[in-house]
Amino acid sequence: MPACRMPPALAEQTKHPQPSSSSYHSADSRSEAWRELALPDVKFRKIPAGHSMGDGEMSRKFTIQIASLDDAPAIHHVHESSILELGSRSYTLEEARSWAAGLSPDFYIRCIKEEGETFLVAAGEYGIVCAFASYHGDELTGLYVSPNSEGRGLGSALLQRAEQEMQSRGAERVQIKASRSGRKFYESKGYERVGTHQWKTRGGLEIEMIDMTKALRKEIHQ
Repeated sequence: MPACRMPPALAEQTKHPQPSSSSYHSADSRSEAWRELALPDVKFRKIPAGHSMGDGEMSRKFTIQIASLDDAPAIHHVHESSILELGSRSYTLEEARSWAAGLSPDFYIRCIKEEGETFLVAAGEYGIVCAFASYHGDELTGLYVSPNSEGRGLGSALLQRAEQEMQSRGAERVQIKASRSGRKFYESKGYERVGTHQWKTRGGLEIEMIDMTKALRKEIHQ
């Protein structure tokens, strides 16, 4: 797996499952791990009138646009906090920490400049990045939502936008390596499981990932 590939695991989850009795960690330990993260030096930017998602009183305006290198610290914060808070619902805390190990803003800069990945970011009303997606060729390489922003449609909107852009560049199918956390989300979006594999995380532990695929619907021109 190339250096910049990352499992597109953590789209929004509208329900918060309780940890099982056999879980390695408690809910408190997950929250504690997340609170240890430092908020990055996020640059505020002026956001034009954006995409509005209706969810009753939870409605929020946001925009989706291609990320710049200046977005790397914010992407890093979303990625790391999403893995530790949301990913640890399906993996042990030790596995989640190994998954998040070694991340830094330079990681995403390298992905963009050297690996040719495209990053899309969703920013809220005040210009704060709260979710992102990334892709390369026909592979969705990342889809992560901040724990504070899950359940608001950001993952769905980013996935739809990424699929549209990939199709416009010639992709006929989308391939993903989903985590256990994201499997039901992707299945609800038309993705099918084709297998599983063990992925060696940046921290050295191996975790199970789910290989999934979806055929992109061709536009019908009348």
